[in-house]
Amino acid sequence: ILVTGPNGSGKSTLLRILAGLMQPDVGEVYLEGRSPRYFGHLPGVKNDLTLQENLRFSANLMGVRPTTKDLSEVLEVAGLASFAHRLARTLSKGQQQRLGLCRLLLGNTSGDTWLLDEPHNALDQSGQAWLDRLLVDHLRGGGVALLSSHQTVNLGPSIEHLRLELDTRVSLAT
Repeated sequence: ILVTGPNGSGKSTLLRILAGLMQPDVGEVYLEGRSPRYFGHLPGVKNDLTLQENLRFSANLMGVRPTTKDLSEVLEVAGLASFAHRLARTLSKGQQQRLGLCRLLLGNTSGDTWLLDEPHNALDQSGQAWLDRLLVDHLRGGGVALLSSHQTVNLGPSIEHLRLELDTRVSLAT
C-alpha cells in the first residue's frame, strides 16, 4: 500500500502506530501475526561503525546472527560491497539510506511486513530503482509493504493507494 498526502497529513504517524512506536488515540491495531519491520525518516546508521559493523549491530538487535558472508552478500545487493570496511560517516546520504535499507534483508522472511516512511529519500535514480526491485521481490515472495512517499513509486499494478488529507482521521470498523 502506498500512502500519499501532503506534509502533516499523518503518513508518518500512521506508520509509527502500525509499528507499535505510538499508540492510536482510540482503537487498537492488529497485524495478524505478521512481524513488522519499520524504516523511518532517518537511516539509523551509526557513523563510527563500518558498514559491516552497522549491519551486524542491527542484526543482533533483531536476534539475527549473520555470518560475515551474509553481511557481504547484503552489501553486494545494495551496491555497497566495496565500502564494507569504511566508516559509515564517509558515505553520501544516498549510500547511508541504502545501508539503512539493508536491514530489511537481514533475517528476512517471506511473511514480513515492511513499514517504510519515505524510503526513497536521498536515493539517486539507480538507488530508487534498486529499492523498487527490492520491494517487488519482497511482495512476490509473500511479504507486505506499507510505504509513504512523495516520489513516484513504480511497483506495478498490484499496488494499492491510500491518500491522506490534512486533518484526516483514519477509523476502521471493528
